[in-house]
Amino acid sequence: MGAGTTKRADRSKRARIDKASVKEIEAALGREDIAAEELAGLREKLNTTTDACARIDELEPKAHEAEERLEQLGVVPRQHL
Repeated sequence: MGAGTTKRADRSKRARIDKASVKEIEAALGREDIAAEELAGLREKLNTTTDACARIDELEPKAHEAEERLEQLGVVPRQHL
């Protein structure tokens, strides 16, 4: 898998996380009977999701660099297995 394909897959995964969290939060906020405790829980979930996305953004370039380096190195010779 090339670096471009991996990058698209990472973005797609992040988008699914974001969309799922946002849909859940929107559905909860649409209810008239939502309690303050539930709002606090939703805020925590949103913060956690935001933090996870930031961590993905931080690690993504390092992962791509490692992947590219592994592609450059190629297959391990049979005698070293």
